[in-house]
Amino acid sequence: MNFNGQQIQQIQQAFLTGFSNQNDLAMMVRFHLDINLLNIAGGDTLNEVIFGLITWAEHNGKLVDIVKGAARYLPDNIEIQTIAQDIQKWDDDIEIKNNGTSSSLETLTSYYTAADKNINALVPNGFRAPTQNNIYVSFQSEKLVLSLLRLGIPLHISLNILGSTVTNLNRKLSSNEQPIEGSSLDVMYSTADIRDAVVKSIYQLSNEHGIDTVQRWGDRYARRYGGAGGHIQVIHEDGKIDELSFGFIKHYLLPDIFQSIFDLNFNDFRGAILSQSHLSAMAETLVEYIRAIDLYHVRYTFLSNLVIEVGIQPPHPWFAPDTVARRIMDYDLEKIARHQLSLKQLTETSDVGAIYHSCKELVHHSCSLILCNYESYLGCFDLAPLDVLINLIEYHSRDDVSDSEAFFKFSQFLGDLYSSLNIDHEQLLFRLRHVERKLSSSFDPSEANINSLTRMCEQLSQDLTSLVNIQKDIRYSLINYEEEFSDREDILKLARNVLLTVSGIRFPPQQDNVNDGIYWAYHDIRTPLFDRISPKFAISAFGTTPIDNAEEELRTAMEVFTRVQSINADTMIIITAGEDLEHQNIRVYVDSWSTDAKLYFLPLDNLVSVLDSINRLDTLTEILLTHS
Repeated sequence: MNFNGQQIQQIQQAFLTGFSNQNDLAMMVRFHLDINLLNIAGGDTLNEVIFGLITWAEHNGKLVDIVKGAARYLPDNIEIQTIAQDIQKWDDDIEIKNNGTSSSLETLTSYYTAADKNINALVPNGFRAPTQNNIYVSFQSEKLVLSLLRLGIPLHISLNILGSTVTNLNRKLSSNEQPIEGSSLDVMYSTADIRDAVVKSIYQLSNEHGIDTVQRWGDRYARRYGGAGGHIQVIHEDGKIDELSFGFIKHYLLPDIFQSIFDLNFNDFRGAILSQSHLSAMAETLVEYIRAIDLYHVRYTFLSNLVIEVGIQPPHPWFAPDTVARRIMDYDLEKIARHQLSLKQLTETSDVGAIYHSCKELVHHSCSLILCNYESYLGCFDLAPLDVLINLIEYHSRDDVSDSEAFFKFSQFLGDLYSSLNIDHEQLLFRLRHVERKLSSSFDPSEANINSLTRMCEQLSQDLTSLVNIQKDIRYSLINYEEEFSDREDILKLARNVLLTVSGIRFPPQQDNVNDGIYWAYHDIRTPLFDRISPKFAISAFGTTPIDNAEEELRTAMEVFTRVQSINADTMIIITAGEDLEHQNIRVYVDSWSTDAKLYFLPLDNLVSVLDSINRLDTLTEILLTHS
């Protein structure tokens, strides 16, 4: 349906008031049309991109949907809310005026069909496509026009270029002119001949468009789509040259980047959690991004850094190197808070689509937060972090995994999971799979299903976020314990929270656990050190008060421990704060303690290294042996 120039200008101006950058515009289009903005509109400025989007939307009958989507995305923008009301009236007026006649879309479709038939009749076997492993493809007018729109060339001019391209190609093919790639003995036309005809057609545009503008369009097309050759050249440090293609990115560039980020063998990584669909999705996205830069050639080092930058960008980063992990986690937490609030507000409405979207985003960013916290790959499409987290837990649960920390700090994750949520990985895996099935199956818009889905996603997000925040609070308390705590009870609670994260150590319920400054703990660890420690052992603390009191506290704790040795506990771990252990009176008392029990000291300062260690049990063992 055709809108007049004044109406298009009003829509353009309204969008410029609402969208300050291309990222916001891209998110709105993705959320409400499920379309990648880069695939339908392009340009050097935001003004050009918005015009390209409006042109594409009008051409495809989506302009009303675009404006209504913007109104839902920016509910507080008065200009966009006004234009959303106006466009419905304009649309109704156009329907009345059309009165059953052929729409412009139908006319355009007929034009495309005629052009395709004209060219494809001359090349019945199709054009060889070097960038697609030399398969043969047909001429597609609509695809050609879309490629021009992405460069910011207006629709009416793009259609003129299409007409000239058909004429130029027809002349070349009818006269058996030598192809761009091949020889007179092997006449095999390729997509390079199509691109060559397009470039010539752009430069043939009349001067009414401006010589500089036409030159810019032609140069931009040649750079983005590689001119006649069709490839961007990748120059390696040793001078070797490769052609940038989907295959090069998928089979060479991405494996190299994964190995550099995660410092591991790519084949092992791919076999564990990285599927072919993930790789293909990343490669397809990167082809679009890199072509949009409009380069003839690019150095490999620059290309690698560019891909890493693309992979850490919002709204859904692919991976989180150490240098940006904290920033991505903060971004995830911000998005989680936003969608938690949205769900609370949306429950009062009947906007089922918006509720479903917020549920997906809540789960996506919550799983991304966990993967980022434990240093793993995040995935490359909607809900990919959920898929990756499920694959990781399944992979690390297998008996034949030799290196359980290869792609994910799994032992840390297990300890934190139990200490924070009091569940194991199998229980979490069950919940993750249930959410995945709910979000991936055919959507049921009934009120009961929406309420169930909302509760499930909110609870999962709350638990995963709590896991990260609790461990962050424990780490902060360890670093700042001198300011945070002043008595033995606080120190014991902090030590208990850290030891809970060590796989194999458990505590009875808190209310039954304290006895005159002693905590009782259990373990089922089978190592040389813990084989010497009884399954039930005691934990106490001292050093948080003046030295004389600390000595008295230690004496009291040991006397209590001696009285209860009859319950088969023969080991005590004493948490020490500061340097009080070195005080002569305490050292003499400890050395003269008349009991067969085993005594280990665990400096509070060292608990930070336990919490940060990949293998917490090994680190704890080393500290206990050092201070036994």
